[in-house]
Amino acid sequence: MDTAGRQVVLGISGPDVAHLIDWAALLVRPADTVYITYASELEPAIRLAGARLRRHRPDLAVFEGSTSGPAALIDAARGADLVILATPHLDRDRAVLARLLAEVDCPVAVTAPARPVPVRSVTVILRGDQDDDALVEMAYAQASRYDCGVLAVKSWQPPPDGGAYYAEIAEQKELDSYLAGWQERFPDVGIAAELRVGELIRALDDGASGADLLILAVSRPGPTSLDPVLDPVLDAVLADRSHSTVLIPGPAGSQRALLNGRPRAEARLDVVRSR
Repeated sequence: MDTAGRQVVLGISGPDVAHLIDWAALLVRPADTVYITYASELEPAIRLAGARLRRHRPDLAVFEGSTSGPAALIDAARGADLVILATPHLDRDRAVLARLLAEVDCPVAVTAPARPVPVRSVTVILRGDQDDDALVEMAYAQASRYDCGVLAVKSWQPPPDGGAYYAEIAEQKELDSYLAGWQERFPDVGIAAELRVGELIRALDDGASGADLLILAVSRPGPTSLDPVLDPVLDAVLADRSHSTVLIPGPAGSQRALLNGRPRAEARLDVVRSR
């Protein structure tokens, strides 16, 4: 069990903070320190969020930012272990999320606009690259905590020259073999592995339906990009507001998001679906 405190940044982007604070109260751990900041015109909402979170979680150290705005949010997030934001609705907020994902190494939890309900299943979307280890470790850790199973979904393209039946069998065996090593580490967690024919976005659409907890990596622009834009996969995620999502830095940030070849210990967090 993790007992070390984390630095958590909570970004307030609108005056209605009730659901976001409900999420934050669920996501943070007792030893965490929470720093609240973001929209400069919402300083009263930031103070309200701090007061509400203290009522929900008097065990936390909660601080409201003395400065605000997107730059303050991103500066605070660079040293954070977890960032929590509401699902962005305005173009301004989507642009801030894109900038955030371009520059931070930690997981970013994008919450749904409703109260959370308990986790009954964990779905992880695999890409078949070096980021899968961090995603699967997080999925198993969360399923172990909630005493539920994991569904691992991977997109797959049949070979253009035919032979799809045998190719699919081989691909499924490779996926099962990859997950078998993780099953040894988490023997009490059941896992189902599914191939979904088509592009990653289709696998995401299929896998996200019914997911209580969705974990995936998204590609991001490098930190030198002057005008970062959202990954198309992330656009698809944000379009489905029925669940919250844990976003892990994708290929452009993989080396910065890993320490000594292993996922950051702080990359375990709890996010549940809302109804």
